[in-house]
Amino acid sequence: MEFSPKLPILKNLRARLTCKGSLKGFPVWVVDATDSLFITTIPPSRDFPAEGELTVEVFGEKANHFGHLRIQEVLSESVIFDYVGEMVKHPPTERGRAKVKGVKATILHENTSLICRIVDVTCDGCGIIGPFESKRGEEVDIILHSPFGDICAVFHVKHSAPADFTGAAYRSGGLITVKGRVAISRWNQFSESEIAA
Repeated sequence: MEFSPKLPILKNLRARLTCKGSLKGFPVWVVDATDSLFITTIPPSRDFPAEGELTVEVFGEKANHFGHLRIQEVLSESVIFDYVGEMVKHPPTERGRAKVKGVKATILHENTSLICRIVDVTCDGCGIIGPFESKRGEEVDIILHSPFGDICAVFHVKHSAPADFTGAAYRSGGLITVKGRVAISRWNQFSESEIAA
């Protein structure tokens, strides 16, 4: 591990905040990271503290960054932190994941077509939010409506949990097996363009 004196671009990366006392974890997205402030999305949990110190791990494609933060302010859609010490860089634990906006998908779930929202992609998977709960290990047909054209695939569910407090929507993450040569080309263009953005 090595100290990173200057922060690399950490925007739009997935991160995990952990309370020092309870060790409770909160998944978030990094909104911005300057040399003096660290800003994330608000965690989807009512248990998130309004003050105190937390640890953070930011998941990058080439390196992860680990550090200690102190809550400065909790806003309606974001949390602003001060750094407590330096961020430390270490080898990545996952492939790069990029946040996605404005991309829909159609999923065939229990013989019903449901419209979902794609929220993030990796080179071999994606995260979706939709009006159904799926089970780990479940495989569902999916059509991603990407800017490069429709992509027919099978979505292999790795996890699923409520996306908000109402229980009306669920966030699922999993791997994608793309069907057909044209769809593979479209998937590669789509996932690479989002990860590089």
